[in-house]
This record gives sequence, structure tokens and C-alpha cells, in this order.
Amino acid sequence: MGAYSDKAAEFTDLMAGWLAEGVVTWEETVREGLDNAPQDFLDLLAGGNTGTMVVPSDGPGAAGVGATRRGWSGRDEHSVPECC
Repeated sequence: MGAYSDKAAEFTDLMAGWLAEGVVTWEETVREGLDNAPQDFLDLLAGGNTGTMVVPSDGPGAAGVGATRRGWSGRDEHSVPECC
């Protein structure tokens, strides 16, 4: 954001509203299981995904990944990092 860091709070509030209202949407391809990750990666490189490619896991941090990928609806522990 650099030169626009003073606009971060305004952007965060606007984007949260747009996401909650369904104005901003996204598509993602979800593949299950880390055992399939090598093939999933090859599919990603070949264009076999729509939007973001996500491979959830049951390992450490999985709750954070799941909460983030399901959509951001405001400021919580899974929202935009402080740096952004």
C-alpha cells in the first residue's frame, strides 16, 4: 500500500461491507488431501484451477487457513495481516 497506507482503515471497512453484501466475490478450486498435492500443483501450473487453488489440511494452522479461505467478513484473528 505504501503511499496509501493512510487509506487502509477506510478500505478495510468498505471491503468488509462489500464482502458481507456479496458485491465482491471470488472463485476457488479446493482439492482435498495433501497426498494429492503433487498432482494438484501440476494441475495448477497447467491451468486446471479456477481462481485460487486451495489444499486444506488437518495439520497445525488449518483452522486459520479454513477461516480465511471461506471469506473475510470483518476484523478478526483471520483477517488481513497488520502489514497490509
